[in-house]
Amino acid sequence: MTTLGRQYWVTTPWGQDDPPQPRRNPIFRKTVSVDGAAESATLDICGLGHYELWLNGTRVGDRQLEPAFTDYDKRVHYSTYDIGALLKDGENILALYLGRGRFNMDTVSVWGYENAPWRDQCRFTLAGEIIAGGKTSVLDTTGWKCTEGPIFRDSMYEGEGFDARLEPEGWLSAGFDDSSWENAVETHPPKGELLPAEFEPIRIVDELPVARTVFADDDRVVFEFPDMLAGNVRIRVSEPAGTRIHITYTEGHGDGQSVSKEHNHHISGEYFQEDDYICCGGGEEVWQARFSYKGFRYVEITGFTGEFAADQVTALDLHQDLESRGSFSCGNGLINKIHHASRRALLNNAHHTVTDTPTYEKNGWTGDAQLTATMGLYNFEIERFYRKFVTDMRDSQEASGELAPIVPTSGWGLTDNPNAKWHAVLGAVPAWDAALFVMMWETYLFTGDLEIVRENYGAMQQYLTYLDSVANEHIVEVGLGDWLPPGGPPSEGPAISSTAWYYRLNEILENCAGLLGDEPCRDRCRALKAEIREAFNKRFLNSAKDGYETGTETEYRQTSSIQPLAFGLVPDAHHSAVFTRLKSALCEAGRPSLNTGILGTRFLLEVLADNDEVDVAYALLTSEEYPSWGHWFANGGVSLEEAWELDRRSFSHHMFGSIDAWLYQYLAGIRPTTAGFREIAITPHVPTALPSVAATVVTPAGEAQSNWHRDEAGSYRFELVIPKGVTATFALPKGLPGIAIGDDCAKTGLRLASGTSAITVAPNGEVTCEETGTC
Repeated sequence: MTTLGRQYWVTTPWGQDDPPQPRRNPIFRKTVSVDGAAESATLDICGLGHYELWLNGTRVGDRQLEPAFTDYDKRVHYSTYDIGALLKDGENILALYLGRGRFNMDTVSVWGYENAPWRDQCRFTLAGEIIAGGKTSVLDTTGWKCTEGPIFRDSMYEGEGFDARLEPEGWLSAGFDDSSWENAVETHPPKGELLPAEFEPIRIVDELPVARTVFADDDRVVFEFPDMLAGNVRIRVSEPAGTRIHITYTEGHGDGQSVSKEHNHHISGEYFQEDDYICCGGGEEVWQARFSYKGFRYVEITGFTGEFAADQVTALDLHQDLESRGSFSCGNGLINKIHHASRRALLNNAHHTVTDTPTYEKNGWTGDAQLTATMGLYNFEIERFYRKFVTDMRDSQEASGELAPIVPTSGWGLTDNPNAKWHAVLGAVPAWDAALFVMMWETYLFTGDLEIVRENYGAMQQYLTYLDSVANEHIVEVGLGDWLPPGGPPSEGPAISSTAWYYRLNEILENCAGLLGDEPCRDRCRALKAEIREAFNKRFLNSAKDGYETGTETEYRQTSSIQPLAFGLVPDAHHSAVFTRLKSALCEAGRPSLNTGILGTRFLLEVLADNDEVDVAYALLTSEEYPSWGHWFANGGVSLEEAWELDRRSFSHHMFGSIDAWLYQYLAGIRPTTAGFREIAITPHVPTALPSVAATVVTPAGEAQSNWHRDEAGSYRFELVIPKGVTATFALPKGLPGIAIGDDCAKTGLRLASGTSAITVAPNGEVTCEETGTC
């Protein structure tokens, strides 16, 4: 058990932001004497905003940007390291860099982190135990010395500045004279509870070389990397002392000779995604930023005196170190690009919270996070990270039940915060607030861990009580609506989407109440759902037009019918007509074309496939006409963009990647029918134009696989792997293109035991099954 909570916190005797200008970031060192070879040694540490710890000239661990960003008034995370291999008999030197992070951010921004209630001077605490020579000694916060270090600018938004001339030579190791340094002083701890970090850390997970040189002349060079990334670059230079190497990171390269720095209007700093390294001279120097990350595909480097070659810069891919859970590929190159870009976009936005963009805002927008929750769980072992996210949501919750639209938050987005100027996100934003419910519920379905339901049950009840007070006769008039449809704001307004989500959230809470045996809550949710459903259809269903509308639309809005169809809000007597009208609207341009924003897009392909129109869904997914995913790639893109238009701000948003879940659930057909994948349904939907699919998902019991292909003779072969102890049902919801197969397979399904199965459907409809168990 850690003794960290019994140690005091330390900081510098001077104020980091003392006038006339901010002081450089502090560095700290301490001598630790060890008598004999270390038998074991562990150390717990938390340094705010971020820290980098060294022992005897070697960096301790490979975690980046520690500790995680939280509401530091609610909780603060520490990490544990095994340092035994780095200790030596005799004198040892512990050394520490401290960075601002968002604990002590001085960059003025829309989000108000510079005025966060937790903001304070950088500080740290640590505790450890060393066993050497049969004796136990402790590491603590006494005896630390400090001075100003070489980092002169440190901002998650603006970037980093490092003057190598100001780094004391040899300070990381023994033998350095620190007699002129000042003694570190005791300070108060942050208000938040000190807790271990029980989720994946951020690491440098890959290093990428330059893909091409876009432009180069005597004093400026622009490099392109092979993919859209989040992280930093490492440079290698040999320059005279005082040479200032300036690095600018962007997602686009403007006129081809310089990089674009547009759209940075959310911050007021002098810099935006820019690093400066001032050389100390005397030979080769290697440097990378410590306490910031950037979203980029291009870097512009200036300030060098000679030539700057491509092999002098390496991109560092930096994000939460998430293991892959799933893999997917198919016989269509564009779909494979969309899949790769969806995974890439989510990783680019995995930095202590699920951010919207790694470049401009770097905020944990809850709507983006909930929309991609299912695809995240299919692709990555992300459940611990999601657990941290919903914990951040609970930490943001007001006594009224209101939730913040970004988490963690400085208070921005909450009704009582005077700095939040965007009134649309103040109060209830149901499709965004849904993250508390959706991310919890999807994590439960994938893992079978009921604890996450228990942890969030009270907060969900509190929120829905709050939403009840906001609703007017069961209609929620406020929110953001179907954000970023083609061409501009959703003309139907927010009420139809917000009320649909009001229904869906009660359904999730009803399910949770059933799991926890809370029958009164379950009954309340069931009754309220019926009332919301009745009010929703009374207000929005236009049976004469076979669709849903609010009266403010400038055109037929597909999302207005997609969400009711997806959530079960459409009366049975109207279902066929509403869907037929939706399909007609999708195809009225002579080709399938969408007009959905992020809310409708999430369920668009599912609704089509569930109503036996997988070919229409496939045509939408593989279109290269505006608006579509393929339109981005057809115009030189490699990533998911913020909006369907090509000239919008961000090229690294994950929210339109929500449809990646459809690849696993529908094209491969893998989905759990009980929590934790104890039972699996494999129901591949087979588009006429798609020749093959291969997918795997690692379940708690092992790997499940669904591979299928069509041969030249027109036969289909499905190769399936079911984990040990799991049972599965295989079915083909619509049969197969050009083949009429019997009801035994198409409707009732085949029961599959654990093991490997191969099911072949011949052109005449004959079904054969070869497997290790029993079909």
